Amino acid sequence: MLTLSKLFNHKNLDYKSNKSNNNHKNISNSETTRLNNVQSNSHIKKDNVPHDTEINNSKKVKQTNPITNSKTNTSNKNKINLNENIQKHNKVLVSEVKDDNNNNIHNSDLNANDILILHLNKNRKVGKEVKNHFYLLENQINVDKILNKLINLGFLDIKSNFDVSLPYLKVPELKDILKEYKLKLGGNKPELIERVKTNIDENAIELPQVYVPTSKGNEIIGETEYILHFYNSPIISLGSAHKIAKEVLNVDDKIEYIYLYLLKQNQKSKNSDHRTANIINNLVFYYKKTNKNKNVIRKYTNYSTYLSVASQVQTPV
Repeated sequence: MLTLSKLFNHKNLDYKSNKSNNNHKNISNSETTRLNNVQSNSHIKKDNVPHDTEINNSKKVKQTNPITNSKTNTSNKNKINLNENIQKHNKVLVSEVKDDNNNNIHNSDLNANDILILHLNKNRKVGKEVKNHFYLLENQINVDKILNKLINLGFLDIKSNFDVSLPYLKVPELKDILKEYKLKLGGNKPELIERVKTNIDENAIELPQVYVPTSKGNEIIGETEYILHFYNSPIISLGSAHKIAKEVLNVDDKIEYIYLYLLKQNQKSKNSDHRTANIINNLVFYYKKTNKNKNVIRKYTNYSTYLSVASQVQTPV
């Protein structure tokens, strides 16, 4: 039988001396959106977190007069106080989350599910968290608790400002804001956003809150793109894939590495050709998706065909 050792003898798989230049993303924005149902406005639920810190999904514009050179100090202070109160609520929320998660204070080593929640909820609006995907439901993953942990450990933050929040407003919502301040309503969305930023005080309107990764969070996200590839895998658990990936350092394509690791382990344990073929088929599909070298794809495709034929020959009639 053809052994795997011959298949590994090509320079693209020498992980210590070569790195793939492919960057892989396995869940598109559209797929992520499809996997999510609209959640309630409650985010990071804890018994001791006051409910009045939550922001309703409907974007309400503070009813104030247009900003003019003749505006009084009193009206300006009222506008500024609106968003300042929201920011204070955010600080209280994060503070109480930290107090409620003291058991996690020293646990900076995130597990596979923690990292998955970080990937799925990065740059998402508060109240639109990914919760109803079948993997999360099947494994009874408490998304709110993990979001608390990510905030507590400094991987995630909640922000609300023009740069972060305005893109989450729809065109009619932006026009409502501009109309309230008697500003021009024409133009596309980027133009409307720029007009709001230029003419309106940031603290004068309510803005959506957004989960924003910190620099530490972005570093983890960049190192663990394989998480989104394997969390629905039929051939390996997410925890096992994460454990394999953590044990290697100078490997650019950890998805490829995990598949080849599984092939080698499968050969050592003399598992069925059916499982070997299943691993190879998944690997070939990944190679095609990422435009891997055609010779490499052909090599593994031929091996998969060989296993399929061999299996049929050995099966008694």
